[in-house]
Amino acid sequence: MLNAGCACTKTKHEVINMNTHKQENRLDADTLYTQAYTWAAKLDSETCSEQEQDAFLEWIENADHAEAFNQAQQLRNDMLSIKDNADIKALRHTILANPTLADDTPKTENTDNVVSFFSAQKKAITAAFSVGFTIAASLLIFTLLPYFSGVHETGVGEIRTLVLDDGSIIMLDTDSSIRVAYSDQKRTVHLRYGRAHFEVAKNPNRPFTVNSNGNAVTAVGTAFSVNNINNDFIVRLNEGTVDITSDSVANPQTNNVIRLQEGEQWLAANKQKGEKQPLDTSKLNWVQGSLIFNDEPLGDVLTEINRYSDIKIHLANQQLAENKINAVFYMGKTANFANAIQRMLDLDLSYNNKGNIVLSR
Repeated sequence: MLNAGCACTKTKHEVINMNTHKQENRLDADTLYTQAYTWAAKLDSETCSEQEQDAFLEWIENADHAEAFNQAQQLRNDMLSIKDNADIKALRHTILANPTLADDTPKTENTDNVVSFFSAQKKAITAAFSVGFTIAASLLIFTLLPYFSGVHETGVGEIRTLVLDDGSIIMLDTDSSIRVAYSDQKRTVHLRYGRAHFEVAKNPNRPFTVNSNGNAVTAVGTAFSVNNINNDFIVRLNEGTVDITSDSVANPQTNNVIRLQEGEQWLAANKQKGEKQPLDTSKLNWVQGSLIFNDEPLGDVLTEINRYSDIKIHLANQQLAENKINAVFYMGKTANFANAIQRMLDLDLSYNNKGNIVLSR
């Protein structure tokens, strides 16, 4: 087996040195304000554990973090104070009556009032969040209109964090799509394709269900990820319990329902019968911005990392795909990863006419 771990670790340092100071500041700002609003929502939820409270106290010791948190908390409080506005309530009911509206603004007599409110708040929100109106507007929508049946998607290489008003947090992986359908009785998210991680606020009176390709995962308060990529259905549970309803359970005696406990995962490959396994925590590392591969075929590794970039890595000789490697891929650093693999396996590296990377021997 060829080990890619050391070379890829070295590549990480090379990547850091290549980043400009301006780029780092921009990324830090995006991350900072997203973290600030996430903390504001989480601290208001019943799912905030003692460990998370300790982590928050450590996080907020930084002066920049504290300033961002104060701004995020003020915005959240302002938005929650008008959540019961008559126009907002009417808009919610319109959405609930017609879930197919998705992200489109409903055409009602209340629309102009709501749009006017958004427009009036734009300058204030932009001033509060120096990263711009895009992030602030998305937070505003989720705070004011928590029951929007909205479609949310990510492009190649993009990861989004969505904060719902009940305190639940969704991290949407690259090239993924969900539809949120909240109501007063239940919380439903449809994972149309791709992968997402869910931190669910506890509310036994409003179950939280993720539907994906005929499968359903139901939780009350927990943290788990769901994968719907290339006909593979995977649930990884790192906190709490979930019930899975799926043909892949293939157990008529339980109505095709199986319960996962913390530290377990359910894997059903290519729509076949699934199996319960110990949780592979390394496969949750994408939420931290990296992918970890342990003794995995190079071909499978490239299939996964190619999801994160418009620049793809191809193998000229498919026999190379059978080489098993240990490696860490840092998202957005496809070329660096290819260079590391080239050095480890003593390969030739070139670019084809589409700008993709080709590894050959």
